[in-house]
Amino acid sequence: MNRVALRYALLLAAVISTSVGGRADTPAEVGLQGRLTDETGTPVTAGVKTMTFAIFATETAGTALWAETLQVLSDDDGLWNARLGGQSPLTATVFDAVPRWLEISVDDGVNPVESLPRVELAANPYAYRVSTLDGATGGSVFGDLVFDNDVQIGGRAVIGSGHASSGNYAFVAGESNAASADYCTVSGGTNNSASTVYSTIGGGRGNQITEGTLQEGLNRPAQIGGATIGGGEFNSVTGAATTISGGSGNTATGNWASVGGGEGNIANGDHATVAGGKNITASANGATVVGGLFNQASNLGATVVGGHADTASGAYATTPGGFGNRAAGAYSLAAGRRAKANAAGVFVWADQSDFDFAGTTPNEFAVRATGGSRFVTAIDGSGAPTAGVVLAAGAGSWSSLSDSASKEHIHPIQSGDILKAVVELPIAEWNYRSQSQSTRHVGPMAQDFYRLFGLGESERYVYSEDMAGVALAAIQELYRQNREIKDENEALLLRLQALERAVEAR
Repeated sequence: MNRVALRYALLLAAVISTSVGGRADTPAEVGLQGRLTDETGTPVTAGVKTMTFAIFATETAGTALWAETLQVLSDDDGLWNARLGGQSPLTATVFDAVPRWLEISVDDGVNPVESLPRVELAANPYAYRVSTLDGATGGSVFGDLVFDNDVQIGGRAVIGSGHASSGNYAFVAGESNAASADYCTVSGGTNNSASTVYSTIGGGRGNQITEGTLQEGLNRPAQIGGATIGGGEFNSVTGAATTISGGSGNTATGNWASVGGGEGNIANGDHATVAGGKNITASANGATVVGGLFNQASNLGATVVGGHADTASGAYATTPGGFGNRAAGAYSLAAGRRAKANAAGVFVWADQSDFDFAGTTPNEFAVRATGGSRFVTAIDGSGAPTAGVVLAAGAGSWSSLSDSASKEHIHPIQSGDILKAVVELPIAEWNYRSQSQSTRHVGPMAQDFYRLFGLGESERYVYSEDMAGVALAAIQELYRQNREIKDENEALLLRLQALERAVEAR
């Protein structure tokens, strides 16, 4: 009897499993068709044949990954059809790698059972469409997913476990996070919650965004949303369009407020900013604290740059840093250590002495510098001072730089001319218009001084060193003239004494 030969064509009709998120109507079996002939090519007798189908990872040898024996009916032309996977399910693990090889054996009950050469399986039409995820209605993926192209999700998206995502078009990933408002996002982390529209939490843990109340009467929509927490832990935002970049235990309750990071910081004024630091508070609209420790900006537009335990409580007041400073007056500034600007427009600088130093008069410039003060107004090519004044430690008046090395074009003066000009110089008593009439001064007018002596840079100002120089020159001239008069008097006295002795001798 002729041996049965097997000729077949594989027509794969289905992807293996719908659990990977393909179409819900994709069959979970593989359709197969072939023809049975004898070794001369003549179709075998029609009837039921026992056929075994097996899938291998190798072209020859090896252990079958899957196998199934079916009773297959052939027609008069030897044609047969089989559906694989109906009795022994085709799981996703069978096709978790490529290539895969199909082996078929036929038992006709007469000839010895013989396995034909294996045929490599190729993708079938349904498997090709799985990559589009058309019409997926749900399911689970156990293992990694890799996307080579864009992924489009029409509604809310959830990645991870334990989430609560109820907002339309919301996105949540990580573990036990919540995105409960429309268009909000929690990208990762754990126990984070975003519950305002358009809000975003990047990650971290225990962070929360909830809806705050906008200031009334500003013609704004009832809900703006758009708040952001970049990450960190246990941060809280309740303001609209407000941001906490990270850190720990920070709070932003003002609208359009911002906390850059740090620990335990609070921005609860509209447009308030805390850049970082620890236990910082910006509690007024437009207030700013850049950093430091335990600093506060508590009035409109107030600023604390850094330092420790500094307070800017006046409107638009500033503390640039230091320790224990307070700028309580509007537009005031306090810096150093324990400087207290207690009036409007006050500038107070205090050195390291551990005592309060206060400015209490509006628009005052107050400096505590127990090591002295210097103002340098010119330098040479090496940076050495060539002009300026010094208030030495413990001193009560300024000293001008008068080093001969800082001067040039030195000429002697005629002290007699100076004295004559001084005699002509009008001297009056007067008060400055900027001061009370009771505050009196004595001195020349700058125009008269400039006309007579031509000293200084302007006829509106008088240099104190020029005044002193003129006075010294006049004193020297008076001394010279007084000396001449004294010498003349002494000569006259001698002559008079000689005459008196001559008279007495007669």
